[in-house]
Amino acid sequence: MGLGACRWGFVRSARIWAQAMSLVFAFSAGSLQGQGVVIGTVRDGATGAAVPGVEITHRLAIGRAITDTTGRFSAALPVGQHLLHFVHPYFRSASVTVQVVAPDTMFVDVRLFARVSQLPQINVVEQPNRLMPPGFEDRMRLGFGGFIQDSTLRKHERFSLSNVLTGQVPGVRIAAIDGRSIVTSSRGGQNLGAATQSEPGGRCPMAIWVNGVQTWSPALRPRNRLAGARAPGVSGAPDLNQWLVQDLEAIEVYQAASVPAQFRGAGSGCGVVVLWLRMK
Repeated sequence: MGLGACRWGFVRSARIWAQAMSLVFAFSAGSLQGQGVVIGTVRDGATGAAVPGVEITHRLAIGRAITDTTGRFSAALPVGQHLLHFVHPYFRSASVTVQVVAPDTMFVDVRLFARVSQLPQINVVEQPNRLMPPGFEDRMRLGFGGFIQDSTLRKHERFSLSNVLTGQVPGVRIAAIDGRSIVTSSRGGQNLGAATQSEPGGRCPMAIWVNGVQTWSPALRPRNRLAGARAPGVSGAPDLNQWLVQDLEAIEVYQAASVPAQFRGAGSGCGVVVLWLRMK
């Protein structure tokens, strides 16, 4: 007879407990000459609940036994010592050694323990909840200027601000004057003078705003004497690269004809660059 065949007998001997996989053995009067019967139940080692669908195999047996919905199984085996294997996709496999004595029936209570999946290590990096500058998204939707968002700035932190602006926003030029990088527009506006007449039509300095406050514009030049006579149109214009890309949250650039009302004023005729600093 193969796995799955069994005959119930009279329980004759006491139970023996074994620690490996929490097994319980008991022996009783058997049935067939030269064979014994193994009857058992497979339970969850953590909860004690029955485990259906466990496959029980043996190297000498033809076929296999499967636990039913109550976790029970039975198998007829030749007299002798046998190693039974218990396999389930969601539990760790177990092997149980049984000693079959004819014509006895052995009762086995097997405990299986759920598999613990080894997940790959996950590194959690907290990202700050960054808010866009006031009105930035609304102005960007209108599409009248050039906009550089935080995600782009983070990718270009190793570059200077002058390189980022000229690479990302059309119509922006950088004039090198007295060791300073002056942001200028190639479209209309005030002429920088002979020192920067390398392009047709000349270029003119753009006003600079930081966090919504005007920091510099050509209209402020009478109060500034730093640049000297070599650059009469950009007297006192700040070096654009004094602002580090890593310190900026966003940038807006507007040509003269598209400057929003909140950034208009004296000196905005060449356009406006609006810098938004990152909140610490």
